[in-house]
Amino acid sequence: MKQIVIAILASISISICAQNIQLHYDTRHWMNSRDENRNYITATYEMLKFDRYGSWFMFIDADFNQDKTNSNLGLMYTEISRSFKFGDFPIQAHIEFNGGQTKYGVIENAYLGGIEYPFQLKGFNITTYLAYKQNNFTKTSHDMQWTGVWDGNMFDNKLTFSGFIDIWSENKDRKEGLGGKKIILMTEPQIWYNLIPKKFSIGSEVEITSNFYPYSSDVLVYPTLAVKYIIE
Repeated sequence: MKQIVIAILASISISICAQNIQLHYDTRHWMNSRDENRNYITATYEMLKFDRYGSWFMFIDADFNQDKTNSNLGLMYTEISRSFKFGDFPIQAHIEFNGGQTKYGVIENAYLGGIEYPFQLKGFNITTYLAYKQNNFTKTSHDMQWTGVWDGNMFDNKLTFSGFIDIWSENKDRKEGLGGKKIILMTEPQIWYNLIPKKFSIGSEVEITSNFYPYSSDVLVYPTLAVKYIIE
């Protein structure tokens, strides 16, 4: 399924409206040494394209955290989503694919379908959607996810605030589906200072999670130091 989605995306001949590449120095070892035995670099590619039928969004994360003695690739994660407009109706259809690979094993594929509502608020572009989510664990998990995404500039475009928040459910037991559900929260707000507007920025992303990592149900906070280059 993943290969099919990527092939469909690549085969569509469209001009790209917005692309960027980010490099993050992830400090989670300083914050919680149980998670990683050192800090590491994460590379992110993002693409957003609007067209008359809706929009495409894709991002790819690559963590260079294979082990303590080298900086080989240890994680690759991808999200691809598509929205579909219905004339001037404010609510759109939303479909999405998530999946990847880590040094510990696969990130099980997830498929989402639901409704999306994009709007503007005081100069910010905001999108929120509610979707059914199928997590392809050993025992398939049928769940719901709510997501909010924001992006906007302030102070004469010197600062950009962006990010997302996800709240979803999934089986506590991924193998047998026993023990009911757990609720997971993940949010990654970003702040960027635009050294060269629409081209180069420096800033930070803060990953805030609850119930996401298997070793802890606490709220965990992992900041990064980052640079971003916008591709026109």
